[in-house]
This record gives sequence, C-alpha cells and structure tokens, in this order.
Amino acid sequence: MDKSIAEEVYKELLCKNHPVNEIFVPTRAKWFDLCLEWGNKDDDAIKAHIKATTTQVYDDGRFKQNVYEIRTDNFYSDDADIGCGAILRDSCGRPIAVWSSHVPEVERVSSFYHQLEGVSLGIKLAKKYEVPQFYMYCTSEDVAEFVMVSWGRRDASCTRRRLPNAVRSDHEKAYELIIDIISDISELFSQGLSFFDVSWSERKETDGAYWLAKQGADKKMRLLEIRECEDLAECLYQDVFGLFLE
Repeated sequence: MDKSIAEEVYKELLCKNHPVNEIFVPTRAKWFDLCLEWGNKDDDAIKAHIKATTTQVYDDGRFKQNVYEIRTDNFYSDDADIGCGAILRDSCGRPIAVWSSHVPEVERVSSFYHQLEGVSLGIKLAKKYEVPQFYMYCTSEDVAEFVMVSWGRRDASCTRRRLPNAVRSDHEKAYELIIDIISDISELFSQGLSFFDVSWSERKETDGAYWLAKQGADKKMRLLEIRECEDLAECLYQDVFGLFLE
C-alpha cells in the first residue's frame, strides 16, 4: 500500500476515536458502505462534493487538505489489444471514479506512448470532475519526467530531445499527445487547480489501474459500479487496507 494512503487512513481512523493499538479494519463490503458518500451522486454532484470537501475541518478544530490521487497504468502486448486505466480517489483512498480505454492492436505504438496515454486519461478524469489538487502516479519514470518537464516549460517543441533515446521514433505521436495533455492541464488551472504532480510508482501500487487497462474496453464507472466488479473492488480494498491485514 502507498505510504501516503496508509498515513491518511491511519489519521482517519484516529479521528473516529479508535484506540491506537486497536485499528479498526472493515470488511470490504463495510468499507464500500462507508465510501457511499461518493456513491449515490451524478457527475455534477460529485464535482460539487469535491469542491465542498477540499478542506475538511474536524470537531476538535484540526483541518486537512483533501489532496486527491490518480493512479494510471497501461497494458501493453506485442500480440494483443492495448488498454489504459485511471482511478480517482480521495486522500483516504476512497474510490470516486475509474476510467479505462481500449486501443486496437493495429494502433499499437510503444509501451512509452501508451503509458503517456494513461496519463492523458487520468488528466481528463481530473478535468471531468474539476479536481482542485492531485498527485498522479504512473509506472514509467520516463513518462512522469517527460510530462512534468514539458509542462514546466509550457512547450512541446523540443519533444524529440526530451524523449528517451529508445522511443524517439514515437516523436510525432508523442508531440500530439503532450500538446493535448498541456492543454488539459491549462484548462484545469483555469477551473481552479492549485497544484498537481506526476510521479513514478511501482506497479503493485497501481493494481487497480492495471486491471482496468487489461480489460480492453472503454468504461467509465462510479463507486456503485466499482463495487460490483469483484476483482477491481478487491484491488482497491487491498491497496488501502493491505498493510493492516498483513
């Protein structure tokens, strides 16, 4: 489990007055019940809820910034269709929405390019719900660096030079995609985004996004639909509580 998520879950449990040595770990079914503040809402209501809970104030006067998290990944194969997945969660790991996209085998480019597509999908997910601040994680250090350097310079004209040597043949497609990503991030800032970051993560920390990518389908799901997907629900549950279950 990601350390930042573990810390936030721990704080959340303490805020509910559980003794430090008696951390309460709900069953998966109970956890999804507890997550339902996100579940019975349409897209506009989710956006409003995100805006209203960006800063949470507890009864004792403490407060925290609800920094959202987006996990992205791709499934890349030399002899099968390709896919990308993205998961939006709040700072305690509660899932809000997941998206996946399908890439036909004939449109295969490279693992780097399709990881970049996963980041693009995650940015579009953030834009859809007007997320005010988030950390994004992908499983390619090269892709994470490429996105942040390109955004930092607000310029994609040197795309070829910034690409790793092994994938410079992807230049034209990568150029088009990074322009789209920069445009989406700019629009997010116009919507009120205060900050974002794209970083590398181990695949074991993006299990849910990887599962979505392997499905080879274009899907958009909110919490109630996520709960009905047995494998995806288990991935997300283990990501939050796996450390406490060991």
